Formats: sequence, C-alpha cells, structure tokens
Amino acid sequence: MAHGRSARDGFQAALPLLVSRSWLGTLVLSLLLLSTGTLSAQDTAQIELDSLALSVGETAELAIRVDCGQSACTAFEVELAVDRPRIVRLDDVALGGYLGDGAQEFSKVVDSAAGTLFFAAAAIGQAGEPDDNVLFTLTVTALQQGTATIRVVDIQIGDLEPLPTQVIGGIVQVRQVRATSTPRPTPTQQPTPEPTRVVDCLGTLPSRLEPGDWAQVTPGDPNTLRARPDIDSNRVGRIPAEGEFLVLEGPECADGYAWYRVNYAGAVGWTAEGDRSGYWLVEIQKTGTANTIRARSNAAYQGFEGGTMVWLELNDQIYVLRNNGDYEVFGDYFQEGQVEAAGNYDPPALRFVPVRGFGIVWHNRADVRAALSWGLHAEVGYQTGVEYSLRDGWVTFGGPDGQTFVLSESGRWQFTSG
Repeated sequence: MAHGRSARDGFQAALPLLVSRSWLGTLVLSLLLLSTGTLSAQDTAQIELDSLALSVGETAELAIRVDCGQSACTAFEVELAVDRPRIVRLDDVALGGYLGDGAQEFSKVVDSAAGTLFFAAAAIGQAGEPDDNVLFTLTVTALQQGTATIRVVDIQIGDLEPLPTQVIGGIVQVRQVRATSTPRPTPTQQPTPEPTRVVDCLGTLPSRLEPGDWAQVTPGDPNTLRARPDIDSNRVGRIPAEGEFLVLEGPECADGYAWYRVNYAGAVGWTAEGDRSGYWLVEIQKTGTANTIRARSNAAYQGFEGGTMVWLELNDQIYVLRNNGDYEVFGDYFQEGQVEAAGNYDPPALRFVPVRGFGIVWHNRADVRAALSWGLHAEVGYQTGVEYSLRDGWVTFGGPDGQTFVLSESGRWQFTSG
C-alpha cells in the first residue's frame, strides 16, 4: 500500500521557492509581483519582511524594510495576510522612518481575527535618510506553536508611478515553552549518561532520528522536502524511495507530523518522519567516508541566450545557471497534465519559450526571465551522474553534450568540457 500523505507528497500550486545559497541559512519565500511578457530591465523596489522566532504568548515587532534602488518611493499602499492567524495574530501597524518625520497615514485597517491588514501612507515633505529603510512595522503576538507566513497580497509603492516590487521574507516560527516543575532535593549520586532524545509528536510514533544521523526513505513513495516544517509550506524538492540523506536538525512537531531538516544530494529542506501508522524514514549505518554522495539521475537541459536550466529528478530541483557565474535553485512545481503557464510571448525566429517546470520558473520569476532571455533550443532529456560533497558543499553533474557543471556553496558555478 502506498504511504504517500499530504506531508509526504503532493502538488502545491505556489510560486517557486528561492533557496538560500548558505546551507546554514534559512529558506525564504521570494514572491515576485512583476508584470509578465517583458524582457526589458527596469528599476525594481524590494520589500523585505523580517523573520521572527517567538515563544507562545510573546508579542514582538516585525520590521518591513524597503530598497527602491535609484527610484523614489514616497507613497505606498499594502495589503497583508497571515496564512495561519490561529498561530500568529496581527495586532497593529505603524510607520517606520523611511518616509520621514512628516509622513502621514491615510488608511489603516487591521482585522486580527481574519489575519488581514490594509495600510496606506505617503511622505509629506522630504523622505527619510537612505540608511533608514524601515517602511513600517507590524506588532504580532504568538498564540500557539507552529509556523506562520505573513504574505504580501498586494502592494503599490513608488512616486508618480508604482514600481515593480519584489517581496521576500515574513516567516514567524512559534515554539512552545514547556513548563518545568520545582525540583525536589535528592541525595548526591553519580551522574548517569544522558538518554537519547525522544520526541513524541501528537498523532505520530515516537521519533527515532537525531541530527548527525544518516537515514533513508522506506520503499514506496518519495518523501517531499518543504521549506518549513508544515504541510502548507512550499515544496523545494523530494527524496526518492531508498534515497539516503543526512539529518541536520529536528524533530519539530507540526500538523500531526515529526519533521526533520535534512540534506539530500544538496537539496536542503524539511521532511516528515511518518504518521501514526508507520515510519517513512529509517536510520542507516554508513561505512567508510560519508562525505560524498554519488548517484545517477534522469535530467533535463535547456540552453538560453543568458544561461542554462538543468532539472535533476534525483532531488526534483531546477538549477538556473546564469552566464555571469551565479546560480539559483528552485523546486519543480510541474505536474503531468498541468496546463502550461500563460503569457503573451513572441520569441524571435529560432528561439524558444521554455515549458513544463522550466516554463513555470521562467514565467513566474521575471528576474530569471530577464537574465536568461529566450531559449536557444527545446529542452533535452538525458541521464547524468550527480556528486555532492557534504564537506565543502560542491554539487557536480553532467550535461547532455559531455560538459560537467560544478556548483559551489557560495552560489557560483563553472563548467568544464567533456
């Protein structure tokens, strides 16, 4: 019987996840509110929401910062929503220093029960200093354990005309603080070894893995990798049946599952250990050196005017390799039978609009579309060897024409000819 569940597998219709190139960093959501169908460069405002880690009952301020580049941003209106208002409550909103001391609020509507907010303001007179980048602040309260995302539903910011806007961040993680009883005096005794940590998440079997363990997925369905430890989080990759991985962090209890942050062939994300009926992950013993993972994978390749896209079935990730030597990694959101992303694109002769998973990233991410431009040919399927070094973070895989791509943990790549 297949043991796929919503935490383990399944498609979530969301925009691609931008994966931080620091393996010790956090994964952040990058939602691009940009017009489609253009390849021209233009000024773009960036809005960044801080991420918080709170305890239940704690109230804190979350800053929303702005970078308008060379353009002026003297007015804005924004609509925000919390995806899980039962976990994090929106209490209030206040202007920061970016618009200056004379800034005026024109509208403020906070619905704490629904987890929504509308806020509009403009600068009256001279705006703030360039280093004062706080556009406004949110006051939030942690209500219960879990993870919530504060999402920008819509934003208009600029001067005479609104600018295309990139929004990143906005993750609030709430941890339960366990009460401890007053210790009783006990006779002096010799210390005993600390027992192995066991966490019993509600609705699951007791957890069996710890950070530093090697484990693999049980036979059957693959395990989904998600950006955060909850079933509503974006999918960033997957681990196939019997795929081996390193446990980095966990477990975290959420949505009736025990979640672990793992590294599978360079794909880092959270995956569920199982459910109350059984385990999906089992510990394994690695013999000899465990610093390098080697495997074979189905792959797809497409060259572009400004770079390359490569998909690896091994971890279900898409690598966008730009000609300037930078790269980004995205989860593959395409499902067989899915309608291709719409867009009014008119490529020149002998140029191509990407399709399937490549097309989703290219269509939804205007910065990727602008950097890569048109495809030089249709995507090509092939097989390749993949090598990932846990020691230094290098990922190596081949292309269909014998070239070898070498990706560093710093976000840079290079290739060698076969």
